Amino acid sequence: MKGEKIMKKNNVLIVGLIIAILFFGNITVSSIKLEGSGEDNSSNQVLKCGSGWVEEQNGIKIVHLKGSFYEMGYQYGQLLKYELLKGVRAKKTLLPIFNLTYDEIKGFWNTQKNYMRDETIDYIQGTADAIGLDIEDYGWIWLIQGAAYYKLSPDADHCSSFAAWGNATRSGELIQIRMLDGPPKAKDPVTGELLIENPVLVVADPDEGYAFSYPTFAGYCAEDGFNEMGISLTYMWSRNSGKKIVEGAPIGTRMLEAMYSAETIDEALKIMTSNKTYGYNMVIADSKIPIAYAVETTGNLTYAGTWNDKTESQSPFWEIEHVVRRVCLYINETLSETQREIYNPKALRYVLGCFDIASRLRKLLGLEEEFGVFQRFSRYQSLSKGVEKYYGEIDLENAMQITKKVYTGGYDLAWYLICKKAKYWQSWWHWAVCPETGDFFISYQTPDKYAYENPVYEFNLFELLESNPE
Repeated sequence: MKGEKIMKKNNVLIVGLIIAILFFGNITVSSIKLEGSGEDNSSNQVLKCGSGWVEEQNGIKIVHLKGSFYEMGYQYGQLLKYELLKGVRAKKTLLPIFNLTYDEIKGFWNTQKNYMRDETIDYIQGTADAIGLDIEDYGWIWLIQGAAYYKLSPDADHCSSFAAWGNATRSGELIQIRMLDGPPKAKDPVTGELLIENPVLVVADPDEGYAFSYPTFAGYCAEDGFNEMGISLTYMWSRNSGKKIVEGAPIGTRMLEAMYSAETIDEALKIMTSNKTYGYNMVIADSKIPIAYAVETTGNLTYAGTWNDKTESQSPFWEIEHVVRRVCLYINETLSETQREIYNPKALRYVLGCFDIASRLRKLLGLEEEFGVFQRFSRYQSLSKGVEKYYGEIDLENAMQITKKVYTGGYDLAWYLICKKAKYWQSWWHWAVCPETGDFFISYQTPDKYAYENPVYEFNLFELLESNPE
């Protein structure tokens, strides 16, 4: 069965490549004025490839993709060929940070591709063909997060997210927020450009499936996104000592599949918790109800609950009505046992480890893998207090203000001291979305400023889907 499936995929890809060459292999260039950017961009060029095209607003490349999944992938690769090649090379420099070799990461790809849907493989294959790489030399960028966790990278745990709806928000509509952290020094060794120098917003309208959008950088994958059906998703690493399963689908491709195929939150939850690998926290929402779930997984354990699940109120964590939030720390008691010996993250051993007062004692107690527990709880506490400050008035604008203040040590004294002392990875992007209306805000990191220091730009999914380069 598996051999027949792979042969079928190969035939489809060969036909797709021929179509790509015949019908949209050439890029055309035109010039348009970008509306709503606050400046005259009439000199900006717009590249087209088949039904796909790319524009630039405020330094963000907005890639419009349309067609089959192979066609969309090919358009993406053709429109951003050189940016993608630079990004892939830059991301490759992160492998030593994650304790990985290039052969190892390609080995993970060759195993995990067998658990991806045909559409996902087509999308990735199309981009690889367009930029002139074998699929394994490009596809691995979709799974480096999981592979990094597999090798127990010590720095893979600094992101956070929350969703609020009903009484918690100004309009009652669901608002979801994500703060993504990453290493700012991922640099292309050929050109010297940083990975973060090419921010991208993907807007995809597949022939089959739902339209969706996600932020990224050229050469990076998807960690946040939403679709036209009001399903929004985000995921974060969460280290643990549970069973490390390689035979499954990468979290990034599962999220991609949920974006283009999930109409309901039950469908999204099933996709995100099937064929699991490694360990993650997620926030998954459906604005139609509205509702959001916090999801925690290891290779063989899963928890999913909304704001009033008993897990969410287990001390020292606490529930907030119509709000779920997560950092890279398990709250569910069963899953927490795979991450830390003592459930309470405020235990003295974690506090001492946080401030590095007793490093010898920490090593004596075998706490190296537990280092960072109190930091992550302090971040949870700061984020939660920010949400409570704006409770009942949360909208996209002040949600972004919450994320900014969290990164400057706001809302919690312990978190303030940690931010002043610890060398944390800094924010690659801050993202806030209202899936019901299609509105979303985003700020990206630049070489000189972190995301929370940069301007916030506003977009609308439905307007982007209707826009035209001519």
